[in-house]
Amino acid sequence: MRGDRSLSQFFLALVLATPIAEFLLPITHLQRVALAQTQSSSSQAEDKRLHRLHGDNQKPPYKLVSSIEITKTPAEKLKLLQQKLESLQLELDKSRKARNQNTEAETLSKISVVHVSLKQFEKALESSNQALSLYKQLKNQEGEFNTIGDIATIYFKFGKLLDAEKVIRQKSQDISSRKDEVSSKIFINTLRRYLTQNWRFSAAYGMVGDGKLFQDYREGKISWQEVLSLSRFNLFVSRLVEDNEQEIESLNGIGWAYRNLGEFPDALDYYNQALALAKLRDKRFHFIFLLVEIGIVYTDLGQYSKALKQFQLSLAEASQAGDGNISTPPLTPSTTPDKEASRILRGFALTKIGILYLNLNQY
Repeated sequence: MRGDRSLSQFFLALVLATPIAEFLLPITHLQRVALAQTQSSSSQAEDKRLHRLHGDNQKPPYKLVSSIEITKTPAEKLKLLQQKLESLQLELDKSRKARNQNTEAETLSKISVVHVSLKQFEKALESSNQALSLYKQLKNQEGEFNTIGDIATIYFKFGKLLDAEKVIRQKSQDISSRKDEVSSKIFINTLRRYLTQNWRFSAAYGMVGDGKLFQDYREGKISWQEVLSLSRFNLFVSRLVEDNEQEIESLNGIGWAYRNLGEFPDALDYYNQALALAKLRDKRFHFIFLLVEIGIVYTDLGQYSKALKQFQLSLAEASQAGDGNISTPPLTPSTTPDKEASRILRGFALTKIGILYLNLNQY
């Protein structure tokens, strides 16, 4: 049996998928339990792993933020940020005197990052919009598209998801109206990168691209309405860039949020949309797991015969797949089949079947 963390994270997903009727604990506690499953014997090694996943993977200039945020105290962090801002302002003045617009735009983008870290939303937007205007004047498409991604990220970090969506949609429509296939491909690839590195939010699996959001999520500081909004934004972007994996995860996340809000018909609707797409794209892990999640909703509704049918379907699918034939892409960066996934999925389905029979007093 493999002892890597992908299985621990997989168990995390199973814990978080427990039906409301069975596990009436606040989300903070659930996430602490889940976090305990992913801890290694060395907490220092785990911290380094999380930093690699959610810090170093950020594209420049957002990597700048993580290098400052590891400072020990808030006072030290603030001092470093202010020093960085002063240094960048000098660089900006120098580039303007030299009339070097490329350097000016790059420096404005870096200044925007520092403002984000200082939680200065308006100033961050102002700097990024100035950079965007310069890139457009220079006809620098790469700089323009990256800055649009940066502006959307600023909105994302400050919870203004509809504004982030608006910025992306406007540029997408502009490119479409010009029927510029080359620009469209470049823009889609840029958005795909931002989705993976900055915006990814897979609620049901606890996989989050943004480091601060990941921290807040695992500590239970995010409401179910916020989970819903984040998942909807991810759904919008994943459909735009045709990322089927993230689209399934986003639909799953929306369903999961609705289930925890007690809105079971909506939960079933989105779970079934995710299930249909998982089947269409042959995403076996998602398909088998979603069958159990649908069964959990029916359990919450007291519709035990329907719940049992879903659990049994999941068990049959996992058994038919066999060991080593199910990939777990949402839990690991690799798409290599996880030898333990089928066995654990079978165990999960069997556990739910057993709990269901206990609820029915069929010992």
